[in-house]
Amino acid sequence: MNAVSRLEAVVDEETEALRARRGRIDLDDFNRRKSLGLLELSRAMRGVERAGHAEIVTRRLGSLRARLDANQAVLRVHMKAAQEISGLLAEAIRESESDGTYSGQVGARG
Repeated sequence: MNAVSRLEAVVDEETEALRARRGRIDLDDFNRRKSLGLLELSRAMRGVERAGHAEIVTRRLGSLRARLDANQAVLRVHMKAAQEISGLLAEAIRESESDGTYSGQVGARG
């Protein structure tokens, strides 16, 4: 149960940071922490069925799943925005470096 709680806390923290749009967010750190939490959870799950706590853990995992779904949706929006911005920047760079020699526009004489 502790592994689930710690993983939920990391997921909630990342989700809130992305929703709040507070400056730079260290997604690498969140990814590392979530990976470690998943490793801890997978190790803890090995003994759950033997201990007879499967029903309680199943409910907690459902809660974790809902949090992960919300986190995924927020990350998807964040990544889409980042892709759009990088596309705009790439286009601006191409335009600033071009001297117009090979542009797609045809002059008055064809």
